Amino acid sequence: MSQLKGVRRALGLLGTTRRVLVHSLLERGYVAPPACERPAPGFTSDDLALLSALAQHPRYDCIAEAAGIPVKNLRAEIGALVAKTGADNAIHLVSLAHRWQLLGINTPASNRHHGAAAHPPGGSP
Repeated sequence: MSQLKGVRRALGLLGTTRRVLVHSLLERGYVAPPACERPAPGFTSDDLALLSALAQHPRYDCIAEAAGIPVKNLRAEIGALVAKTGADNAIHLVSLAHRWQLLGINTPASNRHHGAAAHPPGGSP
């Protein structure tokens, strides 16, 4: 069994994406967020909703529903948010959001939890 599969199994996240796995590890304090010298950019409420959905949902249809974005526009919206933050990709974006205290317990995005358990793990976006 691979190490990632073992971690996913231990956390009850079999079949989920690396992005959701990273969020779970950071949220539970198992790993520290990456160092980052730059401050967080200004985020709109729509940005924070998308960020929260990205961290919590493995499938694009679930991310789109939680963020209130049409599925057909989701890749472009994610790309714009990644570019806005200077992240390398969506996984890095989730990590930076934890560094900036935008995700995790008692943060603005966590107060809008969109019921990740309502959508079973599925294909990787």
